[in-house]
This record gives sequence, structure tokens and C-alpha cells, in this order.
Amino acid sequence: VLIRNLLEKNPRQRFSAKQALDDTWISSTALMANSAPLSMAVVDNLRKFSYEHRLKKAALHVVARYNDSAAIEQLRDKFLELDSNGDGLLTAAELREGLPR
Repeated sequence: VLIRNLLEKNPRQRFSAKQALDDTWISSTALMANSAPLSMAVVDNLRKFSYEHRLKKAALHVVARYNDSAAIEQLRDKFLELDSNGDGLLTAAELREGLPR
């Protein structure tokens, strides 16, 4: 039920952050989670995810600034050129390799 309420398309009917935090599943899980220490690997992965999310948002802002199709096509071509393994994602290594310093 919690997930369904969080994914509700209508924002007026969707759970707020407070409603989600007050849900019994969240409260009971939070009690168990507080007693389990986080490993450094988990903390490092969370930091990496946060950095990648910020980088993705910045890239989307750049794309949003270009409103003509020729500029977007150039960005797409550059992305495909940098994506050396063809997985649709740019890693830090691919960026270091492909972008001039």
C-alpha cells in the first residue's frame, strides 16, 4: 500500500513525505535499521550515487538549454563518441578519456 500511495500519479492523492515517514512499514523498518551499522563500502556507494545524480542533473540542464535539433544532435553524437562501451552511460573513466583537458 505504501508504494502504491507513493507512486500515485495525482499529486493531491499522493503521499506526502510526512505520510510516508509515518507509515507503519517505514517506522518498523527504521527501528531495525538504526541498530545495524553501515559499512564504509555502503557509505562510499551512497556518496558515489549522490555525485552521479548531481552530474546527471547538470547534464540534463545543459541539454535543456539547447532547443534546436542540430545542437541536440551534436550533443548526442558527442555522447555516443564518449560512451566507449556502448552501455548508454558515461563513466568517470570514459569522460577522462574522451574530454580534452
